[in-house]
Amino acid sequence: HPRTLRGDAPAGLSDALVQALAKAPGDRFPSARAMRAAVMDAPGASAPELAELFTRLCGDELRERFGGGASPSELPGTLSVPSPGPRRTRPAQAAVAPAAAPKPAAFDLPGTDPTPAKRRRWWPVLLGAGAFLGTVTALGAILVFGPDGAPPTPVAVVPPPTVAAVDADAAPEPPPEPVVEVAPPREDPAIRAFASAALDAGSPGRGLPTRPVRPVRGQSVVVATPPALGPAPQVKFGYLSADADPWADVLIDGRRLERTPLSRYPVTVGPHTLVFRAADGRQQTRKIKVEEGQLVSESATF
Repeated sequence: HPRTLRGDAPAGLSDALVQALAKAPGDRFPSARAMRAAVMDAPGASAPELAELFTRLCGDELRERFGGGASPSELPGTLSVPSPGPRRTRPAQAAVAPAAAPKPAAFDLPGTDPTPAKRRRWWPVLLGAGAFLGTVTALGAILVFGPDGAPPTPVAVVPPPTVAAVDADAAPEPPPEPVVEVAPPREDPAIRAFASAALDAGSPGRGLPTRPVRPVRGQSVVVATPPALGPAPQVKFGYLSADADPWADVLIDGRRLERTPLSRYPVTVGPHTLVFRAADGRQQTRKIKVEEGQLVSESATF
């Protein structure tokens, strides 16, 4: 029951809460409007109880404002509470009010003056403005007179050079022709030795002069043509096919050709030494003779 938790709760308010919290839906209020009407119509605190509450909470404030030493019953309309209407009075809230602690900030305590507003101090602002103006003035003096206080040395202004008037009808002088110097060619000893050997091989008994020949302007240079070479000798070829079990490298006259199997590999005509070299280092050597256009077949087993 609500009155077991709050003994000062009005009986009408407690009955309304019990009906609203009933387990059976039929025992509850049919609507929120009906519950509101029951709570508003419940009897609340009487006028003497309200007068005692106001006196306890703010009696000093009321006496100071409405007549000094008047008793609670003589205070103006503050303590006269009209009888509650059928639906608009809220006595339940007035009865519950004593449980809440009063807020000290809501009223001014008697005998105490309100906190005076702080007066704004202007002297820090004036002091800062004076320091700023002094700094600006000192910087301006340093820029104008220099760090040592002496005025700056005046700078002499040099007038621009006078340009003589040029006659438009006068013909301009042609620019001087550039002088080109041609350096003599440098002689490379290696080239000289190669040319001397080539000329000696082509024409026996004929060599190059001991001193370098410098070309002279206006003279033509004649280049000696080397003698024509004869036709190159014709090389004849045959073919070689080789196989080994397992595989082996094929060498002809000490030169490696390919790995077996080898099919129709061109080889020059003539006698040759054929070598089969296995992977483990074992070798087999054969003497063969290759004829022009003929195929020689050899095989080896390790």
